[in-house]
Amino acid sequence: MKPYSDRLYNFFMQLLIDENKNFDHHYGKLTMNEVHIISHIAPDEEVMISELAVRLNLSLSSTSIAVDNLIKKNFLLRKRSESDRRKVLISLGNFGREIYLSHSEFHKTRLSGISNGICEKDLNIFFDVIEKMEKNLKSENNSIPGFPLSSYDEGDTIVIAKVNGGVKKTNNLAELGIFEKMKIRIVRKQKHGPLILDVKGSRLSIGRKMADSIFGLKPGEK
Repeated sequence: MKPYSDRLYNFFMQLLIDENKNFDHHYGKLTMNEVHIISHIAPDEEVMISELAVRLNLSLSSTSIAVDNLIKKNFLLRKRSESDRRKVLISLGNFGREIYLSHSEFHKTRLSGISNGICEKDLNIFFDVIEKMEKNLKSENNSIPGFPLSSYDEGDTIVIAKVNGGVKKTNNLAELGIFEKMKIRIVRKQKHGPLILDVKGSRLSIGRKMADSIFGLKPGEK
C-alpha cells in the first residue's frame, strides 16, 4: 500500500501547493482557513455557527473565533433571526461573496485543466473511487475523538486524545515527550511551516504533517 499512499499524498500536496499559489496572489489578508470557511457558506445563505462548525468539522469555539475575525474584516455579517431572536445567523458580506465566487471559479478551472485529455470513462472510475475513499475517511474521522492539532489556534491549550498513524508515529512522538492525555499549548502557528508547542515548559517544533496526525480537545470539550 505504501506506493499508493505516497502517490496520493504527493497528488494532494501538489493540489495544496497550487491552491496556495492562487491564494497568496488573490486573497491578501485572509488565511487559507478563512477562505475555506467562506467557501462553506453559499452567497444567499444564512447559517448558525453550530451548523457551520459541523460542515467544517471544527469545534464550536474554534469556529466562533474564526467567524468573529471574518466579521471584523467585513467578510461575514451577523444578525439575529427574525423568527427566533435567540438564534444568531451568519451570512456573507459583499467582500465575502467576491471571495466565494473567486474561490469556486478557481476550483472549476483547475479541475478542467487537470482532467484535460482524460476520457469520461476514466473520470467516472476516478470519481467513484474518490467517493468510496471519502466515505471511508468520514467513517475513520468519526471514530477519532477531537480535531487535528493544526485546526486549533495560536495560544490554545489542548489535551491530546489520540495519535492517528500507528505504533511508529506514536513512538516517534513519545520520544519527543508527547503522549496521549497530556496537555500542550500552541505557542506559534503560521500559515506555512511547523507548529511551535509548549510541552511541559519546553518549546518543541513539529511539522504540519505530524500535527495533522495528533488529535486533541480543549479542556472541557467532548
